[in-house]
Amino acid sequence: MTLRARIRVIWIAITVVVTFGSFFGARAMGWDPVKLALILLIPLLLALVAVQVTQVRGAQQRLGRAFAAEDLPAMRHELLQLIDYFRDQPRMREVLRMAEASALVAEEKYPEARAVLESIDQAILGEEALPTIQNNLAFCMAQLGETDAAIEMSRAAVGRAEGQSAATVANLLGTLGMCYVQAKRADEAVPILQKALGRGAQAQPVQRYAQAIRAYYLGEALLAQGRTSEANESFDRAVKEAPGTRYARRAQEKRAAAGVESPKE
Repeated sequence: MTLRARIRVIWIAITVVVTFGSFFGARAMGWDPVKLALILLIPLLLALVAVQVTQVRGAQQRLGRAFAAEDLPAMRHELLQLIDYFRDQPRMREVLRMAEASALVAEEKYPEARAVLESIDQAILGEEALPTIQNNLAFCMAQLGETDAAIEMSRAAVGRAEGQSAATVANLLGTLGMCYVQAKRADEAVPILQKALGRGAQAQPVQRYAQAIRAYYLGEALLAQGRTSEANESFDRAVKEAPGTRYARRAQEKRAAAGVESPKE
């Protein structure tokens, strides 16, 4: 059952119970059923709104837990539920579609994520959302091997970063650094990723998983420069920032390939 259908079923159940309960209760007490129904109208409306808020908030909380745990099936399920529920609210729908693209990236379905991002109506979200859309598109493009175009788009996103939060700036810089790593331009990647980690540490709250991704790619760039010891320190950081996640596992694999024992998670 969809979120929208579940809310409607609960609404109908509450309305039926209140309607028939007030009618038969009024008859039994000798009261006017119409007057009692009018008295109960506002509490009924408040109850219906409370059901909606509770159900939607529950779906959002489950989505947040799924993202944190990298539970990809649960992530997709909750996102599709919310997108369907907000389909008549264009701005919320498009925000959720951005989240859907992020879920596809987590599944490494980069062509599908790119298609979603390219179909988002930027006019609905406004100018402030453009850097994030460009950033996420650049991430997909870099993973698909289109590194030159990805760097150009990522640099455009960073150019729009003025006034953005520390977390957003860190995301933009982190993607640009990753694009340079994918393009095998380690010398340019290292200072950008170091700056991204610095800005990410200033975010409130700190986005541990995003920090792990930045640390992993910094390790890649340092390794390409032959700075093995520093690279291993960066891989260690990736493991410690978000233990058990995909990028933590990749960092451990890099260390193992170098013949260095990984830290305990």
